[in-house]
Amino acid sequence: MGYYKVFEGGIPREFGKLVNLVHMDLSLCELEGPIPPELGNLQSLNTIFIHINRLSSSIPKQLGNLTSLVNLDLSANLLSGEIPNELGNLNRLKLLNIFMNRLHGSIVTPCVPKLLTIGMSSPYTN
Repeated sequence: MGYYKVFEGGIPREFGKLVNLVHMDLSLCELEGPIPPELGNLQSLNTIFIHINRLSSSIPKQLGNLTSLVNLDLSANLLSGEIPNELGNLNRLKLLNIFMNRLHGSIVTPCVPKLLTIGMSSPYTN
């Protein structure tokens, strides 16, 4: 799913019930509001691309439950706050893009050794 701009507002919390979903691409969908913590229920997900939207609030710590996740791109949104330590649970993660947000903190080391691509720098990221 993605690239169709079929949702007004934010990411529906009901997406947290799509337990067999493997790939979520909601990039460039003009989404607003927070990332629902219910996405942390999607244990089969290996890819989340929700970059280039207007998502706000913080990164939910529940995303650290997605142990099958290989690609996570949250870049170019309005996310703020601390990078959750729970992202360190993502030991299969190879792509992490969180640049062009207002995040601070560091990535915990358990997930770092397998990362092939990491994008964190921006005028707003510490």
